[in-house]
Amino acid sequence: MKTKLIILFALSTLSMMTFAQTKDTAQIQNAKNYMYKWKLGIDFKLPALSPEAIQIALVDFDPTEKFMQKFNMIYLTEKLKKAKDDEERTFQIIIGITVYWNNLFDVVKGSELYLLTPNPFILSSVANYSKPITKKWLVSKSFLLDNKPYCYIIPIELENGTNLDITLDTTNLISLTDIYNKIKK
Repeated sequence: MKTKLIILFALSTLSMMTFAQTKDTAQIQNAKNYMYKWKLGIDFKLPALSPEAIQIALVDFDPTEKFMQKFNMIYLTEKLKKAKDDEERTFQIIIGITVYWNNLFDVVKGSELYLLTPNPFILSSVANYSKPITKKWLVSKSFLLDNKPYCYIIPIELENGTNLDITLDTTNLISLTDIYNKIKK
């Protein structure tokens, strides 16, 4: 039985090698393009962050709207009333913003949450089926920069064949405090 399996494997490998050798370059390139539906290159440049790493995900919903819907202003107001001074109030606001923002990631599977560092990073869709792509958001969990909570929210459309490069740096940071101030009004 073991010999039959080895021979069968050797024959199927030989036939695949022969098949690959007889295909022309264009057919092989088409097969490769068929597998990678889209590619998203991310360049992360935020040296002021220590450690220089954040968690990101591609989600199907606008996280700002969800955050504004789920943010519990009543809970935070109670915490702020109990605060002894402005420093503690600021601290409670930062904690509240950070916790509620990061709770949005509860719907993201662990395999779809990525750790982004300054090294080049590529997300890609590896699939052999055509599925219409809807709008996505490249979103980061919250992080502190100069003792203020920030995140990245980049709306993108990744259609089949898309090769998109994005740089995450100080020019496209989103202040979670600004979002909080909109809720507060």
